[in-house]
Amino acid sequence: MGATIAAGGLCGWSLKDALAQPLERLAQGIPTVVLGQTKWESKIVGLGTIFRPEGQWTKKESDAVIGMLIENGINLIETAAVYGDAEERVGSALRPFRRDKVFLIVKSTKVTKDGLLRQLESSLAKLRTDYADCLMLHNYSTFIEYDRVMGPGGGFEALLQAQKDGKARFLGISSHGCSVIMSAMKSGKFDLFVLPFNAAHREFARALDLAVRLKANTLIMKPFGGSGLLKYNDKDPLQLPVTLSVAECLGYVLSHPGARMAIPNMSTPEHVKGVLAAAATFRPLSADEKKAVEAKGDRVHAGVCLECPKPCDKACRTRVPVSYILSHVQDMHRLGYNHRRWGDEYQVLEHDFMDCDGCGECEKACPRKLSIRKELENYEKTIRENHFADVLMFEKTYR
Repeated sequence: MGATIAAGGLCGWSLKDALAQPLERLAQGIPTVVLGQTKWESKIVGLGTIFRPEGQWTKKESDAVIGMLIENGINLIETAAVYGDAEERVGSALRPFRRDKVFLIVKSTKVTKDGLLRQLESSLAKLRTDYADCLMLHNYSTFIEYDRVMGPGGGFEALLQAQKDGKARFLGISSHGCSVIMSAMKSGKFDLFVLPFNAAHREFARALDLAVRLKANTLIMKPFGGSGLLKYNDKDPLQLPVTLSVAECLGYVLSHPGARMAIPNMSTPEHVKGVLAAAATFRPLSADEKKAVEAKGDRVHAGVCLECPKPCDKACRTRVPVSYILSHVQDMHRLGYNHRRWGDEYQVLEHDFMDCDGCGECEKACPRKLSIRKELENYEKTIRENHFADVLMFEKTYR
């Protein structure tokens, strides 16, 4: 821990040449890591199971995709009760394989001991197994929630009980809150940590720096920004003509010495091959290469206006931060981040859409002729009106 992952066996190859190879050859070229005290040896990529596109592939197809990964050495799978039918799909796909050939991460959102234990039983039944290799607290991203789940009668007690009963070998936590995951690392109570990190959203770099110092084992979710760093859609006026390649995304994430492995979603055979090829040709990026990838990530993260002189802001006579809000609209629907991520930040803006008088001068000034007023209104409804309802729904459904 603390040393950059070694280069892949095909690191001298071009990605195009690697994509021409059979899956078995690619899998052989992917470097491996050992996940600390778990002693589990894994490839540098595992499988996250918020499958996309959801509902557009059959059980037979998902069995084939997951089976293809396992057969080719991708032996760590991360799933959760709130990932739609992911647990049932993973359970079905695991049937032909020996259980000890796969490291299975099961995540629970329940805040109480009793609630988490009940959800664990349901998850194990769907997964057709009697234990989790790692049982995780899932998506605890604020200290209010974290203190609740770690307190008396909280879900952490369920993790300890499950470990004592042989239903969980190791314990972990996932979070979208950087300070929370850092606190969890310092507590010494967890074996594995799942956190988001990619070229567009780099705020968790300090958590990864801490992981290096503490020798904590981190798994990186959203290495492709919820797929938003990769997709391109000409019909979407907010989509930039700038995307990163799978190789750039993985290369950037895995070049951080605190990142042990990445757990992207892989929903099609073509997606599987692209990820395996990028992992097999992985080599740590130089400082200059990291800066170049970050520059591309910044263009996505900052939305449509980064390379624009922002005439919309100057044209607004009521001082609405038009370009700032537009970039957040893109973040929400392109990079897979939910309403809660930006809600509190939005509340403290000095001026917002409520100050807009609808004059349309911003649209006249926009070089891309975006429908700015419509986008601002959509953002207003999404954040201002739905933010608290969304939080209440999350509490009722997940906790």
